[in-house]
Amino acid sequence: MVALGLILILLAVVMTVALLIDSSGNLTVTVFGLTVRHVSVAGLFLTGVATMTVFFLGLWMVLKAMSRSRRKRQERKAMTKEQRKSVDAVEEERARLKAENDRLSEQLSRESRPVVTGSEVSSEGTHDVNSDDVSSVTNDGRPADPTDLDTNDTNDTTTSRHGH
Repeated sequence: MVALGLILILLAVVMTVALLIDSSGNLTVTVFGLTVRHVSVAGLFLTGVATMTVFFLGLWMVLKAMSRSRRKRQERKAMTKEQRKSVDAVEEERARLKAENDRLSEQLSRESRPVVTGSEVSSEGTHDVNSDDVSSVTNDGRPADPTDLDTNDTNDTTTSRHGH
């Protein structure tokens, strides 16, 4: 579209120059091998109008093509900027989630470690067992009731109590 617009502008310039060079009363206009004889003032005026129309049509086409190119370039810039913002936001979210995941993993590992208090360790470093200690568990991991413990039975003590 730009090339066609430039061609039309050039054609208008050539026609104008040809008319200015030969400006006698009766004009003979020759453009691209085409000769028009005895051109009147009205004919000259109409030729000028046609020339300017062609010129402005060409100029309009060039400007339109340039504005479309500029708009597309701006849209590409905006899309690139938006994409960068989106990628940055995703990276920030990823970093935040990773930090939260690390924090929760650390918290879970601290909570899953057995905590030994001073009352549970005797001076010899052995576990101090007393009647209040309910740290025994059944085979399925549930805490056992100390009243249900039978020293002769090694099976799960809660099955006899719950009937399972």
